[in-house]
Amino acid sequence: MTKTIPGGMPAVEFLTEYWQKKPCFIGQAVTDFQPFISKEEFLSLASRDEVESRLVLESGGESPWEVIHGPFEENELAALPPEHWTLLIQNTELYFPAASQFLERFNFIPGWRIDDLMISFAPLNGSVGPHLDSYDVFLFQAMGKRKWSISSDLYNDDDFIEGLDIRVLENFSPDKEWILEPGDMLYLPPGIAHYGVALEDCMTFSIGFRAPSNHELISQYIDDLLINKKENRYTDPDLSLQAHSGEISAHHLGNIRAFMESVIPREIELENWFGKYVTRLPENFKLDIVKIESDITTFLHKVQGEKYLTKRPGCRSVFISRENYFELYVNGEEYRVSQASEQFVHNFTENQNFENPLRNENRTDSELCTLLFKLYLRSIISTESEKNHG
Repeated sequence: MTKTIPGGMPAVEFLTEYWQKKPCFIGQAVTDFQPFISKEEFLSLASRDEVESRLVLESGGESPWEVIHGPFEENELAALPPEHWTLLIQNTELYFPAASQFLERFNFIPGWRIDDLMISFAPLNGSVGPHLDSYDVFLFQAMGKRKWSISSDLYNDDDFIEGLDIRVLENFSPDKEWILEPGDMLYLPPGIAHYGVALEDCMTFSIGFRAPSNHELISQYIDDLLINKKENRYTDPDLSLQAHSGEISAHHLGNIRAFMESVIPREIELENWFGKYVTRLPENFKLDIVKIESDITTFLHKVQGEKYLTKRPGCRSVFISRENYFELYVNGEEYRVSQASEQFVHNFTENQNFENPLRNENRTDSELCTLLFKLYLRSIISTESEKNHG
């Protein structure tokens, strides 16, 4: 069966013709779409300490395009003017199972590349100004109408208004416009200047993709390396007399090179670090682990009759194929899984609700029973009945 993107275009055609090449408007990418979050629920979410939210005031603040970071009191949001503001919340897939399931529509892109589902709400004329992003983004209209304008002009750092809380282009010259209604979607490659303005109360889903810089990756890796590696100091018990004390000899340079290279990981170590890194949960989000009084026999009895198991909203999971096994990475932790469990690995990493591999299992010492029990104790998975009654 041919894999398609929302709206029905073959995924191969989209990746070949549009991905990181040119914008793509997709009318009615999702037909008859109903938002899984109301305006009231969205505003309430912005009041929670662990939620990453921000308010952009085009006017009416202490300065133009002022940014205020949450959490917000209910009366703060109730007192906002009727126009010219936008409230944005990152990582909504951490809080709503339906948001995680919505991201499954984009599984034609490798899962590790998907960053988050950001939701924004804006009243009439709400906007974050003309700007550009350094990453790919799908802009899905979930509620109301929004006008999007894009420009094919090239911009640099000198083209942004100085002194603002956000980067807003000073002179934006659009050459294409669309009015997005619920169910419509616009794809934009990195670096395309765009400007969205609410034509009425509206909600937009922004599916953003990871685009780490080489500096970011190296910096993060070094930070992790210094935490986890034992510190060693340079020694030279074989030191011999040299003719000129001011010289760094070729011998000593070789020693220093070898000393520094000793902390550089082998290829497999670097790959394992990356798998953990891309599945880490945001620092501000604390996984609420429910203490479960259960042993593995009780767990197996509980799940045997379940057709599906469910991952916690926002669970991040990817895998790397090795020669004789899989490395499974879940929320920054690593698990080794045999080749015999290949179908489970695929189902688990690609679906919020996945087929229960223990449905007819009778052994508590099986690989998958042990693994799923660990994930259950970490509150990463639950049963269908727990989801419905929890």
